[in-house]
Amino acid sequence: MSKEQLLDAFEPFFSSPIVKKHSCSSRQALEDLAKAGALLSGESALPYFSDLVHDNGTINVAIYRKQLPGIASILNDKLVKTEWFDAPSLVIEEWSYDIDGRDPVSQPSTGFDSLDALSLYVELMGSEEDDEGFGAAIEQLREAACRE
Repeated sequence: MSKEQLLDAFEPFFSSPIVKKHSCSSRQALEDLAKAGALLSGESALPYFSDLVHDNGTINVAIYRKQLPGIASILNDKLVKTEWFDAPSLVIEEWSYDIDGRDPVSQPSTGFDSLDALSLYVELMGSEEDDEGFGAAIEQLREAACRE
C-alpha cells in the first residue's frame, strides 16, 4: 500500500499525541528547550511544509512528557505561565510518546528541528480552523507526509 492509502485507512484511528499544553509569557527558555531536543511543532512548524505564512506571535515546541520534569527544573524561573487574558509567546506541548520523527527544515531559521511531516499531520489533522488557508496548508502537509 502507498503511504496515502495507509493514511486513508488508519486516519480515523489517530488521536492527538498532546497530553497538555503549557503557555508561557516569555521566550527565555527557547535556547534550553532546543538543547533538550524540543521540536518545532503546531502552527510554528506548518509553514515549513506548506504555503502558510509564518506567525511570529507564538512559538510552539513539542517535547516528550517524561523529559519535561527534568527540563522544568533546569528552566525553573524562565517558564512564566501566561495569564488567561494574554496571548502566549511560547507554547510547550507535552507529548504522550517519545517523538522519533524530526526534520531539520526549520533549523537554520529557528535553531529547532521540526516535527516530521507525518507527526505534524497527526497533531494538526483534527484542528478546527475556519481559515481556508489553514485547511489548504493541512492538505499540503498531508501530501508532504505521503512523499516522505
